[in-house]
Amino acid sequence: ALNRKTVLGARRQELCGEIIHVAGRIGVTPPKMDADAQSLCDQADAIHTKLAGLVETASKKVKAADGAAAAVAEKLSALRAEFDLEDTVSLGEAHSDVKADISAAKQRLRGYDEQRKRSVELLAERAELDKERDLYATLAEDFTDRHFIKFLLEDRRRLLSELGSAHLRLLTERYRFDDDAEFNVIDELDADKLREIETLSGGELFLASLALSLGLAEAVARHGGRLQCFFLDEGFGSLDPEALGHALDGIEKIVTPERLIGLVSHVADLAERVEDKIVLGRSPEGMTLVSSGA
Repeated sequence: ALNRKTVLGARRQELCGEIIHVAGRIGVTPPKMDADAQSLCDQADAIHTKLAGLVETASKKVKAADGAAAAVAEKLSALRAEFDLEDTVSLGEAHSDVKADISAAKQRLRGYDEQRKRSVELLAERAELDKERDLYATLAEDFTDRHFIKFLLEDRRRLLSELGSAHLRLLTERYRFDDDAEFNVIDELDADKLREIETLSGGELFLASLALSLGLAEAVARHGGRLQCFFLDEGFGSLDPEALGHALDGIEKIVTPERLIGLVSHVADLAERVEDKIVLGRSPEGMTLVSSGA
């Protein structure tokens, strides 16, 4: 009887240890090692109830996992059919093939990108070449006899207009030449109004002609030429004394020892202003008399 009691006590302690171990794992308050048999039974019932709940929960999770696995298998089957993969081809092999295809596609894309960049560069080079071609075509056209002579004449005309304007402004204190081919004038005292050359008075027209003559002399000198003499025939009679004075002042500014300017006129005031002159007259017999004087 003593041995049996000892065995039962040992068995109770062993059972109590197992209950404590299981209770700790499933979150149930474990019994004390010296708990009586009733307490151990109650604790065992609590553990059983807890384990039953855990089993039910696990069963639901397993069922859900089975459903998810079935769905994955269905999707996998659809993917195999879509990409024509044999059942013997593993997903790992298919994944490797896809990665290889992606790598090849990226390589082709880099090649296309390099070609696109080169295409842009070639288009830019072509645009520059088109500009050069148009320039050479324009030059070839401009250097034909007809266009080149026209260009030279237009260049000299602009220079003559510029130089003549400076003299005309000095002579008239109001006019300058317009930059056109007709040598019309701009009236600076009338809000820069354009006046056609035909609308000028006789005196103004003479001063405009004189200004162009003075500008021509200056242009010839600028380009290394030598205009040693030129003559102004008449026109002075249309000038009032002030305008005549301006005209003679302008003429005197371009007179040099190397340049002779001849004035042809019947104006007595002009003859008095000029030192070196040749005077033409008539004798009583009707013959022309030539005299000179200072």
